[in-house]
Amino acid sequence: MANAGCLALAKDNAKATLADCATFRAWVGASGDDAQAQALNRIYKDELPKPADGNTYTLEELQARRPFAIAYTGPGFRLEKDSGDSTWSTGTIAILLEQDIPERITNDPAAIADEFETVIGKIIYEFMALAVGGTGGYLSATSISVPDEWVRSNPDAKADFGDVAMAMLFVEFEGL
Repeated sequence: MANAGCLALAKDNAKATLADCATFRAWVGASGDDAQAQALNRIYKDELPKPADGNTYTLEELQARRPFAIAYTGPGFRLEKDSGDSTWSTGTIAILLEQDIPERITNDPAAIADEFETVIGKIIYEFMALAVGGTGGYLSATSISVPDEWVRSNPDAKADFGDVAMAMLFVEFEGL
């Protein structure tokens, strides 16, 4: 189905850009001739699909989806028009990255931080390299920020949610 407008197009372009980042592909286990399709299946727009029971995810369902990304419209979306008939969009696409923390490092906060921050940093670099000029259906990103430190899930929720690392990226863009 074709997207419905500039908001959907921005998210679609962000998904395409992220799916073509080599580090994101490796992070989600995408490989082979259909690596982009595999990666796109790990990037959701706005929220995760409904759980099997339609209400609450089981821990196993969440773990089967991870790692994943969720792309949604962030603060500051704007559609502008010049004195003619030309319009362009600017704004922010927020991307949540979430992964299970590997059991081999679950008790080593420094190793968790090092591994997750390395993935985040490589994804940011590769996204910006692909995003130059918005070619190939990519989002024309002008900057990417990480507004807060990555977070680890609450230990009290581990039985229901899992032991998870999460980070938020804000991708500023222009020129849709």
